Amino acid sequence: MVVELGQHIEGARNLPYVKDDLDSKGRSIFLLPFFDAKSDEWFAFFPSGKNRFQRVALVDIERGAYLAPAALDEARDFCLPLHDLVFQRMSFAKMGNPMMGLEDAIENASSLLEFYRIVSDLYADGHPGASQLAQSLVGQLFVVSRSLFESLQVISRVVSSYFRHVNDTSKPLMKKLPTSFADVALRNGVGDAQLLSHSTFSN
Repeated sequence: MVVELGQHIEGARNLPYVKDDLDSKGRSIFLLPFFDAKSDEWFAFFPSGKNRFQRVALVDIERGAYLAPAALDEARDFCLPLHDLVFQRMSFAKMGNPMMGLEDAIENASSLLEFYRIVSDLYADGHPGASQLAQSLVGQLFVVSRSLFESLQVISRVVSSYFRHVNDTSKPLMKKLPTSFADVALRNGVGDAQLLSHSTFSN
């Protein structure tokens, strides 16, 4: 869930992962499950009346993105630096859907890789259909990989829209960034994108 901070700025300052001196500046906040390392408990927060947030206790989460000081299960979880960057510095409303798309693509890829391990075990046990299953998984992995690249391309377009000329912040730094990964792959590089000057980040 993505919530505009301008409407919930006072309540947001009480969230455990938001600084007290936060200035919204058009920012939003992604309400992800939160693990409190001090109490060893899971919580979720939802908008409630009077621009505040209601805390709800969770037993655990099975899969998906969450907030914590570090990966809780090093064998299954991993930190995504891009996710940290967006959450901490670029949590604008139009980043919400692209990031959720990237998270879905990563989850799909993880599921396929887990299924591939199962198929590998079947092959080792001499299962007659294991080879066909593996071939099918390879095809699906290509599809999921395409989704990953497409999500990253969308995020790149959104990120580039926040960079401006040092001398004139009304002008974008880059123009005509490719609209999809296909444009990059089939048209030799970055298409019509142009780096116009040194940048400053509009935050």
